[in-house]
Amino acid sequence: MKKIQYALIIGLCFFSPIKADFDFFTPVSSDTIFIYLNYSLKSGEKMIVEKASEGNNFKTVTSEGIKGEYDGDKLKRSLGDNYSRLEETLNADNPQLVLVKLRTDPFYGMIFSLLYRDIAKALGRFYSLPGHEKGKDYQYRVKIINREDKILFEKTKTVKAEEIPPQQPENIQTEQLENSIKISWQYPDWKPEEQSPAVQFILYRQKNGKQKTKLSKNVFMRIDGLNYQYYDGDIYPGDRIKYSLCAVDAAGIESPPASLQEIIIKDLIPPPAPSGLSVIKTEKGIELNWNMSLALDAVYYDIFRWEGLSKDSVQINKKPVDVLTPTFLDTSFQINQQYYYAVLTVDSTGNKSRTCNRISIYPTDRTPPPPPENLRAVILETGVKIEWNPSIDSFVKGYYVSRGYDENQNLFKITDSLIMDTVYIDRRISPYELKPGQSYYYAVTAVDSFLFQSKPAGTWLSIPDKTPPQKPGMISLEHEQGTGVRIKWNPSPSLDVSQYKIEKTNNHSLAQVGMVSSLSPLTILDREINHHDKIIYRITAIDTAGNEGAPVFSDTLLILDKNNPPPVKFAEAVMTADGVIIQWEKVTSFDLAGYIVYRSNLPTGKKEKISSVITEKKEFLDVNGTKDNWYSIVSIDSSGNESRPSKPISPYRIKK
Repeated sequence: MKKIQYALIIGLCFFSPIKADFDFFTPVSSDTIFIYLNYSLKSGEKMIVEKASEGNNFKTVTSEGIKGEYDGDKLKRSLGDNYSRLEETLNADNPQLVLVKLRTDPFYGMIFSLLYRDIAKALGRFYSLPGHEKGKDYQYRVKIINREDKILFEKTKTVKAEEIPPQQPENIQTEQLENSIKISWQYPDWKPEEQSPAVQFILYRQKNGKQKTKLSKNVFMRIDGLNYQYYDGDIYPGDRIKYSLCAVDAAGIESPPASLQEIIIKDLIPPPAPSGLSVIKTEKGIELNWNMSLALDAVYYDIFRWEGLSKDSVQINKKPVDVLTPTFLDTSFQINQQYYYAVLTVDSTGNKSRTCNRISIYPTDRTPPPPPENLRAVILETGVKIEWNPSIDSFVKGYYVSRGYDENQNLFKITDSLIMDTVYIDRRISPYELKPGQSYYYAVTAVDSFLFQSKPAGTWLSIPDKTPPQKPGMISLEHEQGTGVRIKWNPSPSLDVSQYKIEKTNNHSLAQVGMVSSLSPLTILDREINHHDKIIYRITAIDTAGNEGAPVFSDTLLILDKNNPPPVKFAEAVMTADGVIIQWEKVTSFDLAGYIVYRSNLPTGKKEKISSVITEKKEFLDVNGTKDNWYSIVSIDSSGNESRPSKPISPYRIKK
């Protein structure tokens, strides 16, 4: 079944409430009146909301005024999962920058205030007033004042406390395209007198009689002058779909839905054009072959022919060509005429693919005969006997026989004239001249009465080889720390070597390392090694007949560790009557060999080695030590690697 992908067209135009003078609008939900400013508060400014009482006396309902939020982290916490989408849209990398952009950009400040009430609160654009009597008129005045309590803006409005759904979307239409359903609609421009203007749209879809669901997570903002469009690509042929669309105000009140009649999705996607078309002249006609269509709903093919480039195409198949048999034989052509052929695919609903690329042919009567078959060669005492089955072409007059060392080139004819029979004895080569391991290629071509030759039919004659190859050249070894042993060698002088076998002995046990082709670089990496292994590598050459030659041996390789052991972490020195006693903490390492003590006159001075490798104790007595000396200890492993020195220490007390 064909799956149609979706695309969404988004445009940006000017949103009318943003470009208007200072104003506020008042959507109503239940008994609550919401106040939304179209103005972005600046630093030091605040919004004052006043309500008219009896006698048209206004009383402030916002005692301290609405200033908004100045802490970006609080805004982030209040938005929850919606924050990341906001941060990406504003191209901001921290919450404080998000808040600054919302306050300074009137477009985004207004848009996101209408979408997310928490943003409207954070920007000081929003205030809610519950507890109104439904259907009653109320008068509110909104002021913007600065730090000096100077009134910058002021406006009064009368609000009826009743839910007024926004106007229904208009002229909603659908159009099925090849890959999707296009839904379009219109909506009137914003008017200042609207108490509860629509700020966005919600598109619903009911598919195959199931429950109605919201179609997209994308927000469809109301933007004046925009041609509203959405492309629904989640459709399949045969689906029954019904769309409905609502306008939504800032209080979340939806308009009555604008609905459409149910539509049934048709298959409008043509199958792909055929590929791999080939055209060849045969004895029976012009044969066309192409790759079978992979479209699951493909049914048949149509074949078209052009006589030259200037004429129109003609469909030459009288019956549809079944999708499972992608071949066609054209028998209605003329000799010495240029033709062009192309094929198209038709699916089960009648959609036709484009024709594939045209292939041309100029048919003539110069068709070579088919080659002979079942060619074979055997060694006799008098030479090499070659036999074959005759060509099926009735116009064949004879055969040529050739011999060489390569089936594609360097073949030379060993018959001076046409051979009328299907047997030939090659006496130009004696059985004693046949070299062990050598292969000879014999080819036979059929020749017709027009002297056209067929393609050659060939066979190989291989001479058994029981002589092993010579041993390879010198082996070189390199220990690559952390990786393994890199083994390289010089090739065997024998020309028929096909591969090399690499083995090793370690503690008197023999193991194979690997095989390397003679055509590859003569090197291999042995990763299976351990420290202190004593390894001898041996390499033998193997020829194309499977004969294995004598081995060449490497020198013995001792695997040493070049990684330094861990350092001594804690040490102390004590001045005694016998000298300085140095003690240290044990180092844990699998190949630890011991410790060495160094002495210097300064902490950073030149260090003098004063001990041999200490293996048992973690203590050393320096009989020549003084209170002015400094000491460092290093650990050493079995490969002779020393750690970095411990922190220099000096004697810290004298024992009596």
